[in-house]
Amino acid sequence: MTENARWSNLTVRIVTSLLILPPVLALIALGSPAMLAGAAVVLCGLAGYEFATMAVDREFAAHRFFISGMCAVTASAVVASIRSSAAPLALLISLAPLFFALFMFTSKEPTAAFRNGAFSLAGTLYTGGLFGALGLIPFAADGQGRWWVLLLVASTVMNDTCAYAAGRTLGRHKLHPVLSPNKTWEGSAGGLMGSLAAVLVVRQLFLPEVSLPAMGGLGLFLGAVSQVGDLMESFIKRSFHVKDAGHILPGHGGLLDRLDGLILGAPVVLLFTMV
Repeated sequence: MTENARWSNLTVRIVTSLLILPPVLALIALGSPAMLAGAAVVLCGLAGYEFATMAVDREFAAHRFFISGMCAVTASAVVASIRSSAAPLALLISLAPLFFALFMFTSKEPTAAFRNGAFSLAGTLYTGGLFGALGLIPFAADGQGRWWVLLLVASTVMNDTCAYAAGRTLGRHKLHPVLSPNKTWEGSAGGLMGSLAAVLVVRQLFLPEVSLPAMGGLGLFLGAVSQVGDLMESFIKRSFHVKDAGHILPGHGGLLDRLDGLILGAPVVLLFTMV
């Protein structure tokens, strides 16, 4: 990619981010917990379709919509666990036989059927389970859930932004050349600092009652988890030989390309609010 192409792509990414940010912040600040959880479920369905598009063979293209729906149902079941702990357990027990039966009866080749069923199950647990945790956060912490969602979003965005800036200006040592050739240890350190700063600012403005040392530790840990989530999604894409998970976000790729760190951080924030 030429330098002009890089700057052009960066411009598109910035414009897309500026268009998305206001409605996201408005939803967090003004939306009810149910609205925030509903948004997480919708995002899960879209991300599930992206995963299915990467993982499921073209001969089963029609199944991708069913898998997308099951991802959203799984996220909904996890959110419903706040009312009934049996809901997600019952669904998880049924997912494996459901997916294997789906492909078993629509394929003449058992190996392909098993492979696609296994990928579908993994993708549903990956997206549905993690987005379900994201949908639970708004109900957490005695009415403070929206600020924990803001903390998670701010941490992830600042981690990505600072890691990119530090990597471009200071990056010398490759972090994981096989999965992500452009990521560096210097960029990773910058991302951790960005995550830490974001968490501490949100804490100061909206969650001052939470211990400062605990929040500092959470900020660093979230930064590390976000970067692992980014690498994990790169691992998935490399496995299926695709550059981007989707094309829904100009300059960014798919939802999974932008939410990989956030959805892996969601269980961390959820657990932090519960202890």
